[in-house]
Amino acid sequence: MLTICTRGLLAAGSMLLFAAALPLHGENGVGAASPPPDAGLYTTYELGSSNTVIWGVCGSVFGGDGCVRGGSLGPFGKVGAMMETSAFFDMSTDTVTRWIYVVDIGSGSAHNGVRLYVYKKTDAFAGGKYVPSVTSAMRTVEFVKMQPDCKKTRVPAWVEHGAEPTCPTGGPPPCTPR
Repeated sequence: MLTICTRGLLAAGSMLLFAAALPLHGENGVGAASPPPDAGLYTTYELGSSNTVIWGVCGSVFGGDGCVRGGSLGPFGKVGAMMETSAFFDMSTDTVTRWIYVVDIGSGSAHNGVRLYVYKKTDAFAGGKYVPSVTSAMRTVEFVKMQPDCKKTRVPAWVEHGAEPTCPTGGPPPCTPR
């Protein structure tokens, strides 16, 4: 039987909640015929030492290839979840903006708090130069303190195996008999 850590569920649920509340940036005035200026670039993220997240930008821009720049986010107690939003291209400033959300599931002095960090990643394309940057935590949101013990929740076998639920007649909602 699969077990899921309650703290992990809180982190994943928080990310889904904030992702659902984000505006959609797909309709940003950039036509399908002209790709955004960062179309040849990608950002990598990896866990670094000292509870940080290391980021780097690689790809091709203005005819050159390779990795151009990077930095670090944090430090964190323990990264539970992380995501980057879709791009928003501002034609008036030749910049591409994305938001980075990091859920720290080990924040606070006792490392038992949950905190959401929000960063702004900006890719500037002007005068034939490319300059990526990440603004230090623009906003943090503190969630309720967790108990030091990580309680585990048992998941029904039908969820673990990806099957449809089967219930006896009159089973409790949302389970319905076949």
